[in-house]
Amino acid sequence: MGIAAAFLLLPDKSDKPEQPTAQPLGEGTLARVEGFSYKRTLDGKSEWELEAKSAVYSDDRQIARFDEVEATFWGKDGNTLSMKGSQGQFHVESQDIEISGGVVLSSSMGYTMTTDSLDYSSATRMIETELPVVIRGDSLVLSCNGLSLNIAEENISLEGGVKGAIWDLEQPIQGRGR
Repeated sequence: MGIAAAFLLLPDKSDKPEQPTAQPLGEGTLARVEGFSYKRTLDGKSEWELEAKSAVYSDDRQIARFDEVEATFWGKDGNTLSMKGSQGQFHVESQDIEISGGVVLSSSMGYTMTTDSLDYSSATRMIETELPVVIRGDSLVLSCNGLSLNIAEENISLEGGVKGAIWDLEQPIQGRGR
């Protein structure tokens, strides 16, 4: 009986998930949210959706900061772009989005772009970076020193040092741009 009582008093070491702990909010920080999601619609159509593992909103700067963030954008023909990164910011007033840290931009048309940081402007519906980018598709690999992607028009402009390889299944074609 003494052994049973001792067993009952030992701490529970089972695989129960840890309960979230409250973290102090800094000055000017209004809220911290786990499992954040926000969708912007215009004239009844989805423009973009933002999801993150966690978000911290700073009221004094009107900025939300994210961890493990994904933004999905809809183009005019229903094509989508999904932009993921380890950190992000959302500017409440302008509705602009910045994502950084191992950024991967995937299109519903089968292309993947990787870079360190991408910025989305709500006013122009453009995704841009001045950092190196690698673009991969079924039959191409391109690299450049920056890009501008117009979501509304569904077109892309590659900036500086463009290099690439484009091939069909039979014969590779090597190319070098400006």
